[in-house]
Amino acid sequence: MRQLGKIFVYVLIRPRVRGRENAGIKGNTIILCNHLKLRDPIILAVLFKPQIYFIAKEELFRSRILGWFLRKAGTFPVKRGGSDIEAVRTCLDILKSDGVLGVFPEGTRSRTGELGEFEPGAAMFALKTGATVVPVVIHNRYSFFKRPYITIGAPLDMGRFTGIKRTAQVIADATNHFESSFLKLKSLPWEGKQHARARC
Repeated sequence: MRQLGKIFVYVLIRPRVRGRENAGIKGNTIILCNHLKLRDPIILAVLFKPQIYFIAKEELFRSRILGWFLRKAGTFPVKRGGSDIEAVRTCLDILKSDGVLGVFPEGTRSRTGELGEFEPGAAMFALKTGATVVPVVIHNRYSFFKRPYITIGAPLDMGRFTGIKRTAQVIADATNHFESSFLKLKSLPWEGKQHARARC
């Protein structure tokens, strides 16, 4: 499966990637990425060596073929529009067992390329498990005819949240920290690559 993913990504999508030195992740890690295309998880799965487990809306699993493929790729369903306790437990179990969780913090794909408001789930998972959080930015609205420009950032500094009670306000503050750090990373320009600058 991974070999097929590599062929798909490096032959058809051909991403330009910077920050590869930050890709050497280990267990208990959250990969935080903005979401533009259905194929974003495939790109992430190829950029990082450990298997990444992703959450996807349960509607995608209604197709027998697509559902089979998603499960083979380590994806599990979540019910949207409410609190899915089973999905939350799965996320926490993955991190506590030294796994890697891929999270699209906006909760849905962006149709414009602009960054949406972050949901609090990723922050809650990170604070509860002490997970390392690695941001990944896709800078431009890519297609098979336009290559994606991707930055893998350094792990976010979570020091200010260590050893304090996980209140709703603390989770909100951590979510804001994720979003502001992500925006700073997204604003870094690619010299000579106008289409991949901060404004997508």
